[in-house]
Amino acid sequence: MAHAARGESLLLASLIEIGSILTAQREKALPEIIQAMEKTKATLSATFGANGLESMALRHFCGTYFSFKQAAEIDVLLDYAHSADPKVRSLLIATTLSTASELVNTVGKHFAQPIRPHDKSGKIKPTLYSLAARDREKPVLMTFIGILEKYIANGSSQFENQVIRSDYAEFLESPEFDADIVYADPPYTRDHYSRFYHVLETLALRDDPEISNNTAHGRTRPSRGVYRTERHQSPFCIRSEAPAAFDQLFRLVASKGVPLVLSYSPYASERNAHPRVMTMEAVTELAKRHFKSVHVESVGNFSHSRLNKTDLNKEISYEAEYLLLCNL
Repeated sequence: MAHAARGESLLLASLIEIGSILTAQREKALPEIIQAMEKTKATLSATFGANGLESMALRHFCGTYFSFKQAAEIDVLLDYAHSADPKVRSLLIATTLSTASELVNTVGKHFAQPIRPHDKSGKIKPTLYSLAARDREKPVLMTFIGILEKYIANGSSQFENQVIRSDYAEFLESPEFDADIVYADPPYTRDHYSRFYHVLETLALRDDPEISNNTAHGRTRPSRGVYRTERHQSPFCIRSEAPAAFDQLFRLVASKGVPLVLSYSPYASERNAHPRVMTMEAVTELAKRHFKSVHVESVGNFSHSRLNKTDLNKEISYEAEYLLLCNL
C-alpha cells in the first residue's frame, strides 16, 4: 500500500489480481508476490496445518476481499467468537460478520464482485489505490468493538422470536410452523443470493469448504470469487423452476389457513431494468389459484441499492417493490 500511495501501483495490482492463498493464479502475479505468497502458505501450514481452521479466512479471502492483515485478524476474531461462552457466542459471531461486511473491498461493498485492478486494455486503473485504501486500511479490532457496542446498546428484543435455517417448503410443512401470517421475500432476478453472501456463510460456519471452479478459454481455475461448491441455488432464481416454486409457496401457505404478504419487484422493461425471473402479473395469477383475495400494493417511491460501477447499472426504477396481499 505504501508503494501505491506514492503512485507505484504495480505490486498492489498484482497482489489483488493473484487472488487468495487458496486460489492463487500465479501466471498473473509478479515473482516477488508469488515468493511472498508461497512463504506465507508454508508458514501457515507449519503453524496450523494445511487446512487449519485458525487460518481459514486468511487462506480463503486475503487479497480478494481483504488485506492480508485484515484476513488474519478476522481469523483471530472467529477463534475468539467460536470458543466463547454459548450465551454470547452468537453475538460475537454476528459482530464478526458485520465487521467483515464493513471491511470488504469490492464493487458494491458485497461479496459478489471482487475488484479488477486492470481495465480492459490491461492498464492499472488510476483509482486502484484510492479504492483499495478506502477499505483495506480500516482497523479490524476498532471496527469490531464499535459494532459490538452498537449491538449491546440495542439490547434484546422485547418480543419472542425464533430463527430457523431451513428450506421454505420443508419449514411450511413441518410441525415447527406456528404463525398467524407469512411474509415472504423471494429473490426476483437470476442472481442467486448465495453469490452475495458466501463469504459470510463460510465465516459463520468456520469450515474449510471446497472451492468451485470456472472454465474459460480451455483452462479450469478456482473461481475468482472463492465460491463454495455447495452454495445454495434458489429455484426462484431459475426461470424454468420459478413458476413451480411460487405455486408451491402459495399452496403450502394457503393450506395452513393463514394470509400471505409477498414482496416482489416489478420489471420495467421500458426503463431497461434488470430482468425479473417472473413478471408481477404471472406471480399474481399463480397466487389467485390458492387465495380468494389477491391485491397488489406499491410500497412507495424508493429504489434498490445499486452497484458502484455506473456502466453495470440499469436505469433506476423508483417504484421498485410491490406487496402481494393474499387472503383466504
